[in-house]
Amino acid sequence: MLIRMHAARLALATALLLLAGACSSSTDEPASQAAVEQSSATTATSPTTAAPTTVPPTTEPAGAEEGTASTNSVPNHPDALDESEALPTCAESGQFTATLAVGGAKREVQIFIPSSATEDAALPMVVNWHGLGSTGPDQAGFTAYEELAETEGFIVVHPTGDPGIAGRNNWEFGALDDPTKDDVAYANALLDAMIEKSCADAQRIYSTGMSNGGLFTASLVCELADRFAAAASVAGVSHPDDCSPARPVPFIAFHGTDDEVVTFDGSTGGGALFSEVMPDEFAEFAADFGCTEEPVVVDLADDVVRYDYQGCEDDVPLSFYEITDGGHTWPNSPLAAFVEGSLGRTTESVDATADAWAFFEQHTLS
Repeated sequence: MLIRMHAARLALATALLLLAGACSSSTDEPASQAAVEQSSATTATSPTTAAPTTVPPTTEPAGAEEGTASTNSVPNHPDALDESEALPTCAESGQFTATLAVGGAKREVQIFIPSSATEDAALPMVVNWHGLGSTGPDQAGFTAYEELAETEGFIVVHPTGDPGIAGRNNWEFGALDDPTKDDVAYANALLDAMIEKSCADAQRIYSTGMSNGGLFTASLVCELADRFAAAASVAGVSHPDDCSPARPVPFIAFHGTDDEVVTFDGSTGGGALFSEVMPDEFAEFAADFGCTEEPVVVDLADDVVRYDYQGCEDDVPLSFYEITDGGHTWPNSPLAAFVEGSLGRTTESVDATADAWAFFEQHTLS
């Protein structure tokens, strides 16, 4: 198992080095589709990522003890799953590659179920969306979510997007509306399938992602607030003009001040893809949820300032993490050294995987 893990990590690191010079112009996520070797559709394997740093102390979610089943009915959605292949059952554990078809389009998803899984208990689940031009396995390697899922006992899924009219794997959000597909319908169907077949707990499902995946996570806060218990965007957050969440959603975001792909201040020079000001976009979610206008400023480290919004409806927490001199990166990524030359500096003062999970597990839908 260790040999396989190291080989997969080496493959991803090699791909990062080969693609480093083109990342800012051709993708917003530093890896190619061939970077991580996928398992077969029916064979479970161990996680292929490096172990993250020590997980900070966490709080058990109110009313949802780890390892206990919760009300887990699947909503009746009009955009239902057409078919699925090789979704793991509740009794299986390890890493799987499955295919889901929604609206006639088939897409792969990498699924990891921890060894602690049993047939008798639904588990929390994190959906981790990749960046533009990347894949689910790339995102798994870059964020080390599968190792954390094994340690903490939750399911994590890494879907791979459809290229659509953009020509590169992507997820729709406000500025990227693709009439040839419906990624929100896909997200809905993915959740339904995982709840029904793989024992994901419908009350404890969380969304995260980097860059395009972070922007898509923000869109899901707007459109699927009744399905995700909490969310975390990394290196990309956008508030669509028509955003109207069904409920206040616990939400955090991480962004580097020196990000040159999705810029912090909305400047559009170089390879920047968008002109939105990241703190302002996040503040619009705070306004949606009735929070006080001025956040409380917390100096977490020499290079990290957190802005906590207060007085939000239902007392939901909203926090924006400003990473001083941070690039277009995933905080504390195990592969940070391989992207520093092309995507900028990665902080180790916060961890967008472990810290987000610590945030997630405090929240349930009911």
